[in-house]
Amino acid sequence: MGLIQKEANRILLAGLLISFFTKPIVLLMLPVLLMVKETRRTTIKSLLIYSFVSMLFLIVPILNPQSIGWNKMLDVMFDFDFIKANMNIFKNNFVLNEYMKDNSIHWLNLIAQSEYKLMHIDVFSLPVFVDTIMGAEVSARLFKLPIYMSLLLSFCIPFIKDVKLKLESLLLLIIAISLTFFLSYNTVWEYQFASVLPVICVLIVLKSRNVFYAKMLNGMIFISLIICLPSLYFVVRAGDFQTASSLTLIRITRVVPVVLFFLLVVINLLHAIRLHAKFQRPKIPTLNQLFFD
Repeated sequence: MGLIQKEANRILLAGLLISFFTKPIVLLMLPVLLMVKETRRTTIKSLLIYSFVSMLFLIVPILNPQSIGWNKMLDVMFDFDFIKANMNIFKNNFVLNEYMKDNSIHWLNLIAQSEYKLMHIDVFSLPVFVDTIMGAEVSARLFKLPIYMSLLLSFCIPFIKDVKLKLESLLLLIIAISLTFFLSYNTVWEYQFASVLPVICVLIVLKSRNVFYAKMLNGMIFISLIICLPSLYFVVRAGDFQTASSLTLIRITRVVPVVLFFLLVVINLLHAIRLHAKFQRPKIPTLNQLFFD
């Protein structure tokens, strides 16, 4: 069991670092990964490595050749209105200003585009999909509900006492959090749905394991495969594909299956939490437990 745990931690560390250095969506996974004892130490290790490398790309001149300097960076870091007004590449017509050339844009970009919706044929996010159908802009806050739901579930998973069930639920929640990118983030390009492919591989592997959601796996795999099929663009490409109906048809086989997949995962998690979670006041771990337990 010890060797299996070590191998699992190596895979988790590699996965977290790859995710950190590509898409910051993994930040939403940190609460549950830090609260679950079995993943806490590896998560902290990945955070330390990521923080060290990130600092290098901020403070070493050769790695951040067009830095705006620490004073300017600290001035704008928490000025969200300024970030949204001046650091959104789409609003700025793809012209880079000095703030966008600094490496800090890697993180500030999340804030810069948090409420901006790019109404483009190749954008397949749920917010753009709904706005196109409605013919009006729907509040961006509504689409943050999947994130809030995932964070709420993150604080419930650690209360599942059975370790096997807890880790199975943790994996399911990580899948759900990865799906929130398509549901809550405004600018999702079609190629980014390729990130569902690793999820399909994981689900196929789980079919040979006795997980508590085994009966739902075929449904999850089927929905995931639909997401990866070619879009229905070929149906409307000969006509006016910029109309609301055409854009909806093009996006529907991506967006709707993701919504269904997310709901299916959440239903299974809620069922597991209702049956197996024993809620009590959590014990705050000591530093020794954080790093060595």
